Parts: sequence; structure tokens; C-alpha cells
Amino acid sequence: MRKIVFLFIMGSILFSCQNNKNYTISGTVADGAYEGTNVYIQEMTNDAMVVVDTLVVTNGSFSLKGVADSTVLRFISLDESVSPQQESRVPVLIEPGKIEVLFDTVVTVKGTKVNDAYTEFRQQQRELVKSIRSVMEQYNTASAEGSMTDSLEAQIKASYDKISDQLTGLNFNFIKNNIGNDLGKYAFLTSSSMFSPEQQKEILELADDNFKAQENIQRVIVRLENLENVAIGKKFVDFTLKDTQGNDVSLSDYAGNGKYVLVDFWAAWCGPC
Repeated sequence: MRKIVFLFIMGSILFSCQNNKNYTISGTVADGAYEGTNVYIQEMTNDAMVVVDTLVVTNGSFSLKGVADSTVLRFISLDESVSPQQESRVPVLIEPGKIEVLFDTVVTVKGTKVNDAYTEFRQQQRELVKSIRSVMEQYNTASAEGSMTDSLEAQIKASYDKISDQLTGLNFNFIKNNIGNDLGKYAFLTSSSMFSPEQQKEILELADDNFKAQENIQRVIVRLENLENVAIGKKFVDFTLKDTQGNDVSLSDYAGNGKYVLVDFWAAWCGPC
């Protein structure tokens, strides 16, 4: 009897654990033009988006269920040929819980902690981008009408720089707080170039080794190392090349003999150079 009770309890625990790993993705597509078209579940590789599952929009919706043994990043994509101008792909972190995806004038994902945070981040990002476009339109209009003045140009530039800094800060804070999950890593992959070398280093110091071993991240790391090697105050790296007479000339032949050394490279076949 005790054995039966024990097995029943263990079975209940295992069933409960299994339920805790379940996920459901419920999608809604507002535009009726997508009715009957495919919805693609995609995995991002170094080379392309690879389709791992296909669903169909039925009565303006689609759904997917499964068990998430670990979190994984997937992209949900509509058929982009239906409405090329419409946003038709969204990253989703598949994790236990009920995830809701809405394809409307903007695409939103909600229902789990990380997806909620990413959707809020994207909304704030869109607002700042909208503000930047407004500032650029103001500049273009004033330039076209001939009403641009030095003071107005300075004012517009100050507004642009302020919003741009806010956008960089927004991206940096989201990625720094989420570099431990795949949505944070994806955000870094798509926006790392907007950060200063110091910000890139700060984020990468928090990233795991598997992420830093990726080929595209290794390129960022090598670039940071190269920048550090040629930073102001660093000792120059000596090299030797041929001069116009074919003689070997080293940078060390000149460096240190004056206040500065100007090194000019040009294509030998270029006359004007």
C-alpha cells in the first residue's frame, strides 16, 4: 500500500513538473488578407532564417503548443508577400507559460516575463525613433524652404543628439539587463554598433562563453582588442614596407624623432594620389 501511495505521489510530482514546462503560443492576425496563408516558425542561424515549423492562419488566428525544457529563441513570421510594407516577423522567447502574439499595425508579444519586457522595450524604442524622424523632418523642411538659421540648426542638432543618446541608453540598459537570455543576445547582435567600445565591453563581460564564442561576436571582440591596441597612449606597432625607391622603411626609423609622424598610404597605380 505504501509503495502504491509513493508511486502515486511521484507520478503527481512528475506530472506537475511537466505542466510547469508547458507553453502555448496564441497568435492573432488583424489583417484579413492573411487568412489561409502560412505562419512560419523560424530559427536564426549565422547564415539565414531556417523554418522549423509551419502553421496556417485560420479565422484570423494560429496556435502552437509544446514543452520547453529550456528557453529558446524563435521567430514567428507571416507571409511577407501578402503585405510587404507591414511588419511581419517578430522574435519570441519560447518559455513556459501562455504567450500571446498580435500582428496588427505593430507586432506585440506578451504573457511571459522576458517577452513582456522585450515588447515594452520595443514600444519605447519606436517612440524614440518616431521623435528622431520628426526632428529630421524639421531639418529637411527648414533646409528646403530656405528658413534654416545657425540658431535653428544648433537647436535641431541638440534635439537630435539628446534623443539619440536616449535611444542608445534604452538599448544599452535593456541588453545589459537581459544578456543572460536569448532576446537580450539578439538585441545586442542587431544594435552593438551603436555602443561605445566601453559599453560593448561592459555588456560582453556579462555574457556567457557560448555567446562570446559565436563567429559574429568574435568579430566584435577582435575589433575591441584592435581598438585597444591603437588607443591614444599605446606604444605603436612597428612595421616595415617598401618606399617608392624599393627600399625597406620601418615606422621605427621615424617614430620618436619628432613631435608626430604622419603615415600616408596610397595605391601605387593611382596617379592623382
